[in-house]
Amino acid sequence: MFNKKVISIFSLSFLGLLLYTKPAFAATLSLSPGSGNINQGSTLNVQVKLNAGGDAVNAVSAFLTYSADKLDVAYVSYSSSAFGIEAENTYGGGSIRISRGSVSPISGNATVATIGFRGKTLGNASVSFAAGSAAPRASDSSDSLSLAGSGGGSYSVVEAPPEPPKDTTAPKISGISVVDTSTTSATITWKTDEKADSYIEYGLEKDKYFLNVSNGDLVTEHSLKLEGPVLVAGTKFHYRIKSKDAAGNQVVGDDGVFQLKGFKVIVKAVDNNNKPLVGIKVLLYSDPLEAVTNSKGEASFDNVAPGKHLVLIKSNNAEKTNEITVTASSVPQVTTINVGAPLIESSQQGNIFSNLAVYAVVIVLGIIIGVLYYFLKIKRKTPSNTSNSSSY
Repeated sequence: MFNKKVISIFSLSFLGLLLYTKPAFAATLSLSPGSGNINQGSTLNVQVKLNAGGDAVNAVSAFLTYSADKLDVAYVSYSSSAFGIEAENTYGGGSIRISRGSVSPISGNATVATIGFRGKTLGNASVSFAAGSAAPRASDSSDSLSLAGSGGGSYSVVEAPPEPPKDTTAPKISGISVVDTSTTSATITWKTDEKADSYIEYGLEKDKYFLNVSNGDLVTEHSLKLEGPVLVAGTKFHYRIKSKDAAGNQVVGDDGVFQLKGFKVIVKAVDNNNKPLVGIKVLLYSDPLEAVTNSKGEASFDNVAPGKHLVLIKSNNAEKTNEITVTASSVPQVTTINVGAPLIESSQQGNIFSNLAVYAVVIVLGIIIGVLYYFLKIKRKTPSNTSNSSSY
C-alpha cells in the first residue's frame, strides 16, 4: 500500500515537471507578409520577425535562402530593427545572412530587419530560413530558436499592370470672383475642374506682377487673401491666377483688375458769386476719375486713395485746376473750389445762341418790311404827279 502511494506521488510530480518545464527551443522566426504578389520590376518590403516565445534573447541570426532566378534583393534595412548592433549583413545570389545583437534583452515579438525583394522573372518564388539561424538566450547564451517551427514565405512574381495614360491636360479655371474687399485687403476665389494648387501674382500694372500669394494644397475650390503694406486703400491692382495639378500641368488665367475700397470725395464748384456750377465736368487725377456736378454743384468720387490729387474743372469757356489732399475718413470729404468769374454753362450758352438767332431774324424781317414800305410809297406818288402835269 505504501509503495503504491509513493509511486503515485512520484508519477504526478514527474507529470507536473513535464507540464511546466520550458521547451528547449521556443523562439521562432517568420516573414511578414508570408505570401503575396510582387510585380515584375517592383519591390515588396518583407519584415523578418522574431517571436522569443517567453524567453529573453540578446542576439539573433536569421539566415535565409530565396529563389534567385525569380527574385533579387534590392536592400536590407534595419531602421525598424529591435536589435541595434550589427554583426553580419550579406545578401545576394540566393542567400541572406543577418546577425544582430542588443545590449538589453529582447522578449516578445520583435522586428529583426526589412528585406526589399524585387520581382525578377515571372513565376513562383520561395524564401526559407536556413541552418545557422539562432536566437541565444540572454540568461545563458543557449540557443532558443526552433528552426523547424520557423516559417518562410511564398511569393508570385506577376506582370506589372499597365501604366495609366500620362496626364497632359491642364486644369480649367472658372468662377473667378473678388470678394471681401476692404481698404487693406481682398480675397479672390475661383474653381478648377480637377484638384490643383492655388497661386496669384499681382502688381500695379498689367504683366508686371511683383507680389504673389500661394497655397500648395490640391483642391477644386480655391481662395486666397491678398493683404500687406503695399495694399493701399483705393488702389487698383492687376492680378493673374495660376493652378497646377498633381501631374505638373499648369493653367494661367488672364489679367484681371480689382480695386480696394477707398474714401468718398465730393468736389463742389462755385463761381465768384458762390453760385453752384451745374453740369460742369470735374476730373480727379491720377486715374483719372470723371464726374459731372449736380444741382448743388457737387461732383462725387468713390474709392479714392489717400494722398494728394489734382482736380481739373472744365467748362465751355474756362478751366480751373486745384490740388486737394485726401485723408482716411469714414465720412465724405467735401472740397469747395471757387472757379472765379461766373462761367457760361452749356445750357446758358445755347439759350444765348437761340436768342441771337431770333433777334437776327426779327431785324432782317424789319429791314425787308421797311424796304418794301419805302418802294410802295414812292410808287403811289409817281402816277399822281404825272396826271396833274398833263392837265395844264
